[in-house]
Amino acid sequence: PVVKKKGISAAGYQPPDNTDGKERIFLGMTMDTQQPVYWSIGNIRLANQHMYIQADSGSGKTTLLFLLAQRLYRAGKKVIIFDFAEKTSYLVPDIETMDKNFTEITGLSVFEKGFSIDELVYRWYSNLDISEMFRNEKIYIIHCVPTYAVLILQNIFKWLNIHNSTHEHDTYAILDEINSLNFEKRFSEENKQSIADVLFRQGRSIGLHLISATQFLAKYGSREKALLLNQSATKIALHLSRASSTGVAKTIDNKRYEYYKDVLDKMTKGQGIVYSGVELADGSITNNMPLQISISPMKS
Repeated sequence: PVVKKKGISAAGYQPPDNTDGKERIFLGMTMDTQQPVYWSIGNIRLANQHMYIQADSGSGKTTLLFLLAQRLYRAGKKVIIFDFAEKTSYLVPDIETMDKNFTEITGLSVFEKGFSIDELVYRWYSNLDISEMFRNEKIYIIHCVPTYAVLILQNIFKWLNIHNSTHEHDTYAILDEINSLNFEKRFSEENKQSIADVLFRQGRSIGLHLISATQFLAKYGSREKALLLNQSATKIALHLSRASSTGVAKTIDNKRYEYYKDVLDKMTKGQGIVYSGVELADGSITNNMPLQISISPMKS
C-alpha cells in the first residue's frame, strides 16, 4: 500500500508517498499481523544504507539477497553482486535451481515482476570495465576470488568518488560470505585507513552501499566485527544454529537477550528478525525494535 505523505515530524521523519518503490524496499511480512515490512532506504532517519545479514546455510540467505537485488534494480538502483565463494551461487544453473526450490516452497517464481536472466550481466575480473558497468543499467554479477573482489570494491569506490557527485549512480554491492574478504589492509598509499573503514564509513557519502551476508564472522577480530555491525544500520538474522543465535541475540538487545535468543532458536527457513531502519506499511518506523518477519516474495 502507498502511504500518503505527511508533514515532517519533530524527529525529522517523513513517510514515503507515491514514489514508494524508490524510497523503500519490501522485505517481508510480520509474523503476527501479516503487515508489510520495508527497508526504508529513503528515510532521513536511517543512519546509512548498509545492511548486514547473518544466517545458517540453507536458511534462505542467498535467495533473500537475489530478491533484494531485483527490488533495488526495479527501484532504479545500480546493483552489483559479488560471487566469490568457493561454491558459486549466481551462475545461471545456480539461479535456475534457486527458482525451482523457491517455487516448491512458495508456489511463486524467484523472478519478480517479469524479471529474467536476460537482465543479468556476467563478468569475470579479467574482463571487467568499471565505466562500462555504470553505463549499463543491468545487474552485474562478478565472479572472482576474494582478493580481486576487494580490489574491485576499491576501484568502484574511486570511480564513484569522481563521477557520482549527483548520486545518479548510487550503487548497492552484495557481498555474500563477506567473511572471506580481507578488509584489514590499508586502502591505498595515500589513504592509510583500512579498506573496511573507507568502504563502510566513507562509502555511504559517495553512494556506495554494502549488503553483507555471512554464516559467521569468525575470521574478523573484535574491531572489524564491531565496524561491520555498527556501520550497518539495518540488520537481518535468519534461521541460525544455537551457537550463532547467541551472538546475534546479544547484538540485538542485551537487556532482552534471552527473549530474542529463544525467538531465533525457534525460527525456520524463510523466517527472520529484522531490526533498525525498517518501516511498516502505515508509515511508522522501528529504530531499535526488532520485528519477527517471514521473508516473502512479492506477488505482483
